[in-house]
Amino acid sequence: MIDVILLSGASGAGKSTVCHAFEERGFRIVENVPLGALPASIDAMVANSSYYAKVALILTLDQLKDAQAYLRTREDIELTVVILDCGQHELLSRFRLTRHVHPLQSQGLSLEEAILKDKETITHIRPVADLYLDTTGMDVATLREVALANIEGEEISHLVVRFTSFGYKYGVPRDAETIFDCRNVPNPFWVKELRPLTGLDQPIIDWLEKHEETEESYQEMVTYLTYYLAKARKDKRNYVSISLGCSGGQHRSVYFAERLYNHFKNEYKAFVTHREIARYKGK
Repeated sequence: MIDVILLSGASGAGKSTVCHAFEERGFRIVENVPLGALPASIDAMVANSSYYAKVALILTLDQLKDAQAYLRTREDIELTVVILDCGQHELLSRFRLTRHVHPLQSQGLSLEEAILKDKETITHIRPVADLYLDTTGMDVATLREVALANIEGEEISHLVVRFTSFGYKYGVPRDAETIFDCRNVPNPFWVKELRPLTGLDQPIIDWLEKHEETEESYQEMVTYLTYYLAKARKDKRNYVSISLGCSGGQHRSVYFAERLYNHFKNEYKAFVTHREIARYKGK
């Protein structure tokens, strides 16, 4: 029996980062095996299980569905299917900053068209994933930790909790698991001098904490998450995604995500991501 991770996802979503993390944990990285050669390749790995005890197979999105269907018929491997995704806005920024070329651009598609093509494919194949990760707003360190938490099982001593702020106007995070709606709290956007700031700025924090709805909402979130996360840890889960949304993802959701992160970070291995912050920097 060998452990096999089948990894795919949108170009630019972080597959290289995850591959490096897996490799550091002793996984053999095998890329772009033709589907027709997959059975023979797996046979060879199983026959040499001392070397291929842990394998990460990296395949393109169009190969993933057929590959996982075959691999799930094998009784001599333990399979985990991982799909990485990322928001269109951030993918465009990543490609333009790095000047990398999307693989589908070689087929005559524009960058925007190539990204949308990946999105369409992921929509159809997402149900086959054991782990689906939206990497929007994740830095490299967070992505590594989250990916490793989900492949190392009991080797991880702490439940990994990710708090993500977002704006409803830009859509709910694709990997949202538990969502708190922060729009019942007064909105600093309507205060002219506060509008350019974010929930990380002290004037916003001070303004929000003057309103009793803020503390009431926060306490309700803490009460629920105290129960929910303890249950997740008892159930030996490795990763929980908590999303907090407000209208634009600039003020209220950022404030609550930071505050919850600071509350729970000493009990769990916690991270905080602000998906929309980059949209407001410099405005």
